[in-house]
Amino acid sequence: MFGFLPYGPFNKQGAFAEALIARADRIAEKPAAVSHQQAAAVATAGVTAIQSLRDLGALGKGQHVAITGVSGGVGLLAVAVAKRLGATVTAIGSGRGLQLAKDMGAEQLVDRTSVAVPGSVNGKFDVVFDPAAAYRWATWKPSINPKGHYVTTLPSMGFAVDKLASLFASTGVHFVNVKGRSADLQLLGRWLTEGLHVHVDHVVDIRDVARSIARLQKGGVVGRIVVDVLGKF
Repeated sequence: MFGFLPYGPFNKQGAFAEALIARADRIAEKPAAVSHQQAAAVATAGVTAIQSLRDLGALGKGQHVAITGVSGGVGLLAVAVAKRLGATVTAIGSGRGLQLAKDMGAEQLVDRTSVAVPGSVNGKFDVVFDPAAAYRWATWKPSINPKGHYVTTLPSMGFAVDKLASLFASTGVHFVNVKGRSADLQLLGRWLTEGLHVHVDHVVDIRDVARSIARLQKGGVVGRIVVDVLGKF
């Protein structure tokens, strides 16, 4: 089985354990051909990307999406999800993340350290997915098509202001409250068997997890980190 616990006031910081209790409709059976490492890495980020792009953004075949933060776990996987939904992808990030986004199928790469974002990003988008809330809808608004959507995973005061302003605009502003769903996990499992690969920056033994968290907070991690609780990876 694979999946993740729901976000909430009692478990929002997460935990590392050999076993846990989860609702059956929020987890899924891991396909035999998929490694435990890939299943662990895909669950949270993959479901977040699916619910952000497909459900809130209504992203579909022939549409164009801009995805920020493609060095991060959610942003990078969102590129792969968008391609499987049939979209054209503009990936925004820096360093190694841009090359990985290209490998996943992104057609346009934008180095945020070299140009002004979003001002220098070419194109009009049906969806702008900003996982880390690095920008605001107000700055992206001229680049979003009518009836398009801006989606983020991190609400803020700026988000609240933009959400209110969007009530008088032709584009939507959304915050994804990701939920574990068996159907979404099963879809990810199928994609993994069909060739989707989750980039794992490194696998860390449970005894070294504090050091790995410190490294993550310092920056420079690309993709996902997998914690090996049982010493089997």
